[in-house]
Amino acid sequence: MPAANALASFASGNNGTFSIGGNLNNAGIVNLAAASGRIGNVLNVAGNYTGTNGQVVLNTLLNEGGAASQSDKLVVGGNVNGTTAIKLNQSGSGAQTVGDGIQLVQVNGTSAANSFHLAGPVQAGAFQYMLFQGGATDANDWYLRSQLAAQIAPGDTSDPTAPPPASAAARGPVAYRPAVVGYSVTPLLNADYGFSLLGRLHERVGDIPNADSTQPVHTNGVWGRIGGQNLNADANDRFSADEHTFFAQFGKDWTLSHDASGGSTHAGATLAFGSTSAKFRDSARNILATSDSTGSVETQAQSIGSYWTRYLPDGSYFDGVGQLTHYQNRYGDIFGDSGSQNGFGAGVSGEIGKPFALGSTGVAIEPQAQLLYLVPASEQLR
Repeated sequence: MPAANALASFASGNNGTFSIGGNLNNAGIVNLAAASGRIGNVLNVAGNYTGTNGQVVLNTLLNEGGAASQSDKLVVGGNVNGTTAIKLNQSGSGAQTVGDGIQLVQVNGTSAANSFHLAGPVQAGAFQYMLFQGGATDANDWYLRSQLAAQIAPGDTSDPTAPPPASAAARGPVAYRPAVVGYSVTPLLNADYGFSLLGRLHERVGDIPNADSTQPVHTNGVWGRIGGQNLNADANDRFSADEHTFFAQFGKDWTLSHDASGGSTHAGATLAFGSTSAKFRDSARNILATSDSTGSVETQAQSIGSYWTRYLPDGSYFDGVGQLTHYQNRYGDIFGDSGSQNGFGAGVSGEIGKPFALGSTGVAIEPQAQLLYLVPASEQLR
């Protein structure tokens, strides 16, 4: 049963109010959504409404709701029973809802629990919109809110979707769309990869007091190393990631000078390839046995770099490293949405150290200090 301007042939018609004088049993599709996308159609059912696995289609603007709500609406003068899916033809860039949220169904009688549910995920901007029964002044109407159901404390038998007396939107945490977790945390994971790849001097040349001990005649060598790590990262006690990292790095050394006193200066260039994979979680979504998994990211990284090292005769050293990394991030979330991102990160490192021999034992301790700085820069998601 479509509203007039829901038909393509009447798409240019104005929005209006459609009335049914008696009861309505919806076992099919009630389409209130104007084909033009215009919002404002209302279906008034004077009697009772029963959903027999039916569907109601509405045009809705996903904004902050409250007084600014714009949506087609079902108005029932009597009671509501059965099961009905609400399908939204959505528009708008998304916003955190205020007050009761966006009203979709007004019920002047009573509404049975679970009478309505969303036909699929509703997302816009950074938010996911959930369907709730009840507002601040009426327990039977149905609203969209960019919030999750309230967490249930042990021993609490109250209805988590029931609104509090003052504000219907204050109970649960903000409902961020699952993809937000990956988009928020991945830049931190990219930065962690960049810092790991910068590394330390001894990770390149080994635990030796002077590079000349391995290059006594100033030959210019090549080297390689592989590395990886598993990382469990939490962000603000809500978003978290489980990451696995692997990289292979190769380098070429050049001895620039050798002092008669025993010091030397070296330089080199590096090339690295790496990959990371991470799975994301949002602990606030772990409500009523719902999984807190939100999605994943796969990253491929390619890096070039250079370094300059100065050794003093007593084994003291200064090591400077510069690095540029290209990241290719591929995102996926639990709803099947995906995105890609290409970006660059630049990093520098300055490290100093000095070995101190412990008598004639052949053992030395080496205090070290290192300062690292990374500048991530990424292109827009696609």
